[in-house]
Amino acid sequence: MRMITLLSTLLVSGLFSFAAEPAGYVVKVDSDIIYLDHLAEAAAGREFVLYKEGEELKHPVTGASLGRIEKEIGRGHIKEVLAQYNIGLLESSPADRSAVKPGLRYKLGAGAPQSAPTPPQAAAPATPQSAAQPHAPIWRSPAVSMEAIDVAAGDILGSGKPSIILADERKVQAYPGDGSEWKPVCSYEDKNTAVKILSIDAKDLNGDGRAEVFATHFNSFFNRVETVVLDCKNGAFEKLATLPWATRAFLDETGSWKLAAQQLMDDRNFPYANIYLLEFKNGKYAQSGKSLNRRRMEWAYGFAVAQDPTLGEPFEIFYTGNDSIRVQYKKGTWVSPEAFGQTANRIRWRENPLMFRPRLITTQEKGGLSGLYTISNNAALGGLASPFGIYSSGELHRLKWTGIGLEADWKTEIAGYAAGVAPIASAAPGQPEDLVVAVVGKNSRTSVWKFAP
Repeated sequence: MRMITLLSTLLVSGLFSFAAEPAGYVVKVDSDIIYLDHLAEAAAGREFVLYKEGEELKHPVTGASLGRIEKEIGRGHIKEVLAQYNIGLLESSPADRSAVKPGLRYKLGAGAPQSAPTPPQAAAPATPQSAAQPHAPIWRSPAVSMEAIDVAAGDILGSGKPSIILADERKVQAYPGDGSEWKPVCSYEDKNTAVKILSIDAKDLNGDGRAEVFATHFNSFFNRVETVVLDCKNGAFEKLATLPWATRAFLDETGSWKLAAQQLMDDRNFPYANIYLLEFKNGKYAQSGKSLNRRRMEWAYGFAVAQDPTLGEPFEIFYTGNDSIRVQYKKGTWVSPEAFGQTANRIRWRENPLMFRPRLITTQEKGGLSGLYTISNNAALGGLASPFGIYSSGELHRLKWTGIGLEADWKTEIAGYAAGVAPIASAAPGQPEDLVVAVVGKNSRTSVWKFAP
């Protein structure tokens, strides 16, 4: 009897509650991205549950309110915690998506990082991460109506924060890279029907504090490949220059991003001119005086220069014509048994198919190569559609450097064609802060997926 009396007192006084979890409200819904009002307990990675409040429950003896019945609507996890609100990613929802709307309640679940140190435990034997273990994206953008051919990241606004830049065959659009509303902050469209954009890169080459966008395209009317340099001003990209070269970003042996420039020749037997660095001198963009041509490497798309202190001089890593990754030592080579870097982004040049492949993103530790990130794509129709560049799914791969070659570290599946991968640079050279992949669905819409390295 005393226990019932004590429980009744606690319930009435409010000192005890069956609904102890803090709760908040959904502010905005944008596809799988959920904007939530701020809860102090929120942390990146923590689960949230969307629910609808129903009938109130009352204690049959005391009459005290026990809270309301909660009907679960969906689940997700917090992707980013901001000053005034949180951004979440919806992972499960009802068939009727209209039920997920502003005003819905949410509460936090499991998964919050522990601020206090955990008690010491016996160390478990270290086990290497399986290549099959998935690394889920930490954020996915809403889908946009463009069939992307490439993605890049750079500080085009001079704000100190990178933007995410997408391109399809005609347009270039830049979006906020900080998790804010997914709307273009700068746009460009080439209305010339003879022009097909092939790649984009972002780098502050002219030193004005804002990254220029280098959009390489094929002009079928003049039958030439060239690059337009774009500068973001007042919500639109302005053309600064047109260069007679294809340009592509690559990582050198120090872990620094550089731009390669290469001219395509009107010669079916030797279509590639030498590869040079792109520089900005005396107010103009120009090729450096010394070429970058290395052993067995002809094409500027999909290569990196790396080093291993035990091997001496730097060596090259690049995609081959049959979709392998090749490591070119001073004496000898290593070639991956698996295929990587497949792309639908291609043209035929003097009867030769030219593949405008994704970047190879290398990482470094202790002044030497530690691994790289790359993408692969699976051709539709059981592989029969590969010659036509039609792909049904993709994968992001992390390959680990062993000192003699590369081996699988991990991979994660992508539910769509991976059109390109780009790093969001960190302060430390050789270690990207995040990776973004342009994912094209079967409806020809594109979403950007962000991954933690």
